[in-house]
Amino acid sequence: MRTAVIKFPGTTCETDVYRALLEAGVETEVVGFRDFDPDRYDAVVLPGGFSFGDYLRAGSIAANTEVMRRVRKMADEGKVVVGICNGFQILVESGLLEGALLPNLNLRFVSRWVYLKVARRDTVLTRGLEKDVLRMPIAHAEGRYYHEDPDS
Repeated sequence: MRTAVIKFPGTTCETDVYRALLEAGVETEVVGFRDFDPDRYDAVVLPGGFSFGDYLRAGSIAANTEVMRRVRKMADEGKVVVGICNGFQILVESGLLEGALLPNLNLRFVSRWVYLKVARRDTVLTRGLEKDVLRMPIAHAEGRYYHEDPDS
């Protein structure tokens, strides 16, 4: 699976994602946001950082770039689209994911390690995982994901 890791101005984690994908045996390359051609890739990852400095809301400027229209095309074609940290915020801001990211309850930047329970093992990211709980870092000021349950 040929994968692009998109680099926006202010992205800081593209090298980490690139190395992790290579270690997992995924053919990957870091691509500048202006140079991204969705027809060359089977998957795309939007890594963390502070795209365009996050001067308005986290991910909002990047969400309105031409590259995100191309990423939407990939999603519409059923290709894999993953957003990590600021990349997830970009996906929400662009409307590719429903919901909103709200400020942390304490209104401060949070940076710590957390434990995540693996709820599903049938996704591109969880397939083949052996652990039921993963220890992962988080770092954000707007990381409280809200999505209204349509059944409530």
